[in-house]
Amino acid sequence: MSTNCFSAENEELNKINNQLKSLLKEKHEIGLHLHPDSDLALQTALKERFQNTSARFYNYNQINLFVKISKQLIQKNLGINPTSFRWGNWALNTDAVKALQENGFKIDSSATPRIKGHLKDGMHYDWSKVDEHYPWKLSLNDYQDTKHQNSKVLEIPIATFNFMGKTLRADPVYSELLKAAFDYYYKNADRSKKPFVFVIISHSIESTHEDESITQVIRDMEEINKHAKQFDHVEFLTINQGYNSIK
Repeated sequence: MSTNCFSAENEELNKINNQLKSLLKEKHEIGLHLHPDSDLALQTALKERFQNTSARFYNYNQINLFVKISKQLIQKNLGINPTSFRWGNWALNTDAVKALQENGFKIDSSATPRIKGHLKDGMHYDWSKVDEHYPWKLSLNDYQDTKHQNSKVLEIPIATFNFMGKTLRADPVYSELLKAAFDYYYKNADRSKKPFVFVIISHSIESTHEDESITQVIRDMEEINKHAKQFDHVEFLTINQGYNSIK
């Protein structure tokens, strides 16, 4: 979650916090999803406006403050200690790895193996050098180096797959393609020593209509869940539960 929601005030803020706490009671996990350029709560706390999403536009001290203050906002409002993280628009970098370790985060799930994008704007991200789909410890020297593994932060990447020469993220928007990607990983991922974590992404805004009607993303997500349940030895886990099963 982005801490922007904590920029709300009075009754609206109370409603938001009550809803988030109800998710925690239902055993969902809440982690930090950092968007410096659109997070008014973070900007208010730091008394500064930020123009870019991607970590590449900020120095270590700025990134460390983003992570530290955002974590404090979650602790203040929800009384929990988040340990999982995803940078907005997948735009992690090496300094961000260092900041995550400094602030006690155990898990990052920003990686989109073999995909890069927005290379000419403030949402720049690049995971094109990564060809690893099993979790690995991030490098403090180069976030895309999957061999070095000298940090304490475990990367649990978003599942990616190829279709007609293009690499796509595992997102309900792809519907039938997502089922085919799940089938491929189920058949081919080596699970002889550790489970394989298949991470699917979406956004809450895609799952919500103001009139409370069902969105297409919810329908598609329900379909992939039903599909996955047909297979043996498939478990639905929070990212921290996934971490505990493979660490």
